[in-house]
Amino acid sequence: MARPKRFAIIGLGIFGSILCRQLSSQGRFEILAVDTSEDKVEAVKEFVSYGATADATDEKVFNALGIKDFDVLVVCTASNLEASVMISLMAKQAGVKVVAKAKSLSHKTVLERIGVDLVIIPELEMGKKLATRLINPDAVDVFSLFENYNIIEVITPEEWVGQSIAEISFRDVYNITLLLIKRGEQFMHYVKRDTKIEEGDLLVVGGSPQYLDKFMNRINKLNA
Repeated sequence: MARPKRFAIIGLGIFGSILCRQLSSQGRFEILAVDTSEDKVEAVKEFVSYGATADATDEKVFNALGIKDFDVLVVCTASNLEASVMISLMAKQAGVKVVAKAKSLSHKTVLERIGVDLVIIPELEMGKKLATRLINPDAVDVFSLFENYNIIEVITPEEWVGQSIAEISFRDVYNITLLLIKRGEQFMHYVKRDTKIEEGDLLVVGGSPQYLDKFMNRINKLNA
């Protein structure tokens, strides 16, 4: 049996604490939670495999934590730019995949330049999502996969119920791709052209923001 994936999370503010809880609920993972506050480590103890009250910016402490043996390190110390950079740099030098939270675009740039694999600004991402949801009330969920490629989960318009994928023609008419259909608890990844849309289906589509905007304008009109 393959060993469970191992995550190390350094920084247990709101973001880091929620991450510990979510990872714990999503699967069988080994999770190491680290913070300089004993109270914050204690607060997530039931959700993680190991907890450590430690200053991970100290190289000796960092090495003693065994971060190099983890699959992914998530650095959540965004409020302290120096700590964020130091921890990320040590992890990259140890050959660990690093995901880091940034507090600004300039912070994000610095982390990317030292080789951090993925840098996120949660407030920015949530702002984008909220703006899209406000503009497009029929969008169930939205996220960016790449800089110029978004994915949106939308409610099926009543007018499309009974029509086939070929009749709707996502690619030819809207220049987007139907990635899957969520039908109840079932995820239909391989959708044939003759597959007919059913009431209650959620459509997961992907494409460039400009084409998705046009698609959502059409969806909003159909669902008005």
